[in-house]
Amino acid sequence: MTDKNANKIGYKKTKLGWIPEDWKIVRLENCFTLTSGITKPQAVSLFKDITYKYPIYGGNGIIGYTDVLFLKNDTILIGRVGEKCGCVYLISNSDGYWVTDNALFINSLKINFNFNFMYYQLLKQNLNKLRSKSGQPLISQKPIYETMITFPPIIEQEKIAEVLSCWDDGIEVLEKLLEKKQLHKKALMQGLLSGKIPLKNSKKNNSYKKTILGEIPSNWTVVKLKNIFTRLEEKNSKKNMLPVLTNSATQGVIYQNEYFDRSIVSETNTNNYYIVYPNAFMYNPRISKNAPAGPINKNKLGEIGIASPLYTIFYSKNDLCNSFYELYFNTNLWNKYMLNVANQGARHDRLNVTTKDFINMPLPCPPINEQQEIVEVLSSYDEEIKLLDKKLEMLKLQKKGLMQKLLTGEIRVKI
Repeated sequence: MTDKNANKIGYKKTKLGWIPEDWKIVRLENCFTLTSGITKPQAVSLFKDITYKYPIYGGNGIIGYTDVLFLKNDTILIGRVGEKCGCVYLISNSDGYWVTDNALFINSLKINFNFNFMYYQLLKQNLNKLRSKSGQPLISQKPIYETMITFPPIIEQEKIAEVLSCWDDGIEVLEKLLEKKQLHKKALMQGLLSGKIPLKNSKKNNSYKKTILGEIPSNWTVVKLKNIFTRLEEKNSKKNMLPVLTNSATQGVIYQNEYFDRSIVSETNTNNYYIVYPNAFMYNPRISKNAPAGPINKNKLGEIGIASPLYTIFYSKNDLCNSFYELYFNTNLWNKYMLNVANQGARHDRLNVTTKDFINMPLPCPPINEQQEIVEVLSSYDEEIKLLDKKLEMLKLQKKGLMQKLLTGEIRVKI
């Protein structure tokens, strides 16, 4: 809690710090009863569209082992297990959602609390700090119940919740705008990089030709990956102390210790790892919902790293080609080829594609001036998305600061 209220007229000192004299403090065990979702086999295919409405639903992602709980209006969900452990969500106007035993929920309060105000109180508590320190992230009910919060008069609670809801409304508007912009960019990428959407500034070309990639503009060609890129097979034989890199389907090329929160390799077992130079591409054969053929991303970290021999590393010294194909590999236009050449009997979580088949992957090759124009058009979208994302983060930070001041009484609302 803040000490900015210390010794101010109208404030008192408590276990939570200095708060207004007419406020109280209370344990969460006296505010509500936490209930866990249920786990039991049940056919759920009819409800697949709402299973992932909120990130903590679906548990480990395996559909088919959950029970439907029809939640009434004003329900607070708390992630109990896994990645979303400690995350808090407020559901209004709910008419039935999946709640697994990976979530705790609250749908009634014991004492005179405004439900939205309680939601903001739980957000402020940063409940993920209560998670277990070892093994799979887990929060039990006991440390949540032991948490203490401020308890203002109900009229002030309602006003505080109203103010913070206005900030949430602004955040929601920006989130929807950002999502719309991202979807537009994704559709534009698919069209431009396949030649289905013509470029405004290039010479108009209405003729198309049939190729192994389908119909493409007649002035485009189809080339093999090996004709543009060189596969890099340089090993870390000198056992250099270089950062280990991971290629994530959602985050791109990042440092392994950031992805796993720890290093999973030792200094003594990296001599067989590949050197990954800046701007080199990494292909990860591990498949996922976001990357059904495995992700291909570029090392944009600005430094040399090393990667597991499971990766395929390739590079082109032509920066323009690198920029164009970075965009291409961020679509699913190349997935069909990879899935067709994949060997059967591979691990269920990894695509088994031979090096020969990989380097023979067919790629579209527009004239250089068209490549450049496509890169420029999509880069302008990236700038707009970055600007919206920055505004969204600023608004969230402002809300976080305001929430801290309102819930400690540092700033009092007018009643």
